[in-house]
Amino acid sequence: MARPLEWMGNGRPLPADQYPATSPFGHNDDYFEALDNPELVPGLHNLPALSSPPSYSTLDIALHHQPAVESGPIRPSFPLARGYQIRHALSCPGLSIYAADNKKSILYIGRYSAMDTPDMIFFTGHDSKGEVLGQAKIFPAAASKNMEICVGESASGWQDVSSVVEGKVFHTESWHFSTNHNATHPARSLCWKPTHDAHLGSGRFRSKDFKLVDAQDDSVLAVWIDSTACYDGSVGDLEWKVDGVSGEVVLESLIVLMAIRERARRRARQVGRAVVNGAHQFPGRSI
Repeated sequence: MARPLEWMGNGRPLPADQYPATSPFGHNDDYFEALDNPELVPGLHNLPALSSPPSYSTLDIALHHQPAVESGPIRPSFPLARGYQIRHALSCPGLSIYAADNKKSILYIGRYSAMDTPDMIFFTGHDSKGEVLGQAKIFPAAASKNMEICVGESASGWQDVSSVVEGKVFHTESWHFSTNHNATHPARSLCWKPTHDAHLGSGRFRSKDFKLVDAQDDSVLAVWIDSTACYDGSVGDLEWKVDGVSGEVVLESLIVLMAIRERARRRARQVGRAVVNGAHQFPGRSI
């Protein structure tokens, strides 16, 4: 039998005649000899033979880990409602959108003027920390296009929004765009047009109200009533006149509408700065 473990006192092995009678585990030499000889231990020969443990390559890991399925980006859902109210955000410089009687902001619109950044980004929640639902680009007046919108934050999903000017004396500008189609909702050509119809909630002297029209049958799908002049933080109300509209159509229409308003706001600021600069060129001229 092999020699028992040596006791290490000061780091050197003990002399052979000073080995203890028992092992460090409290067993004498006869105990270890019995384990080596099955005949000295009753019933030891009846125990089943031990098999080698399985290797990691044979373990079934399917129950613990499933490989990710390749799929497209998951876009947050847009809550559908009959009406939406847009107000100036309380703690941010952008706009907040509320659905019907919901007192919590469901969408935040950030407005930007930095290079390589969309002019408007639509986030879920009440600030720019939410997930991106949509974007809009507004081009200068001399550019070949007017606006582009995108649902989500994909770099390849931009679509044009074109303007059409009508009227010989009093010009009106309408905005045309196409919605994406899917299995349940076909593609549609829509248009935001200025409206003065009293039965839609507008009026003769109102210049910032719009109606959303289906280009195929000229039916009115939604109405926007502007309330910027109220000075109570309200920007306007969007009311849908039809049922069964998909969430993407509602979201795309809202993005286009907000981009139209933002474009008009920036044009007005440019005109205001031009008037102020022109007044300063002529001393004594008042504005």
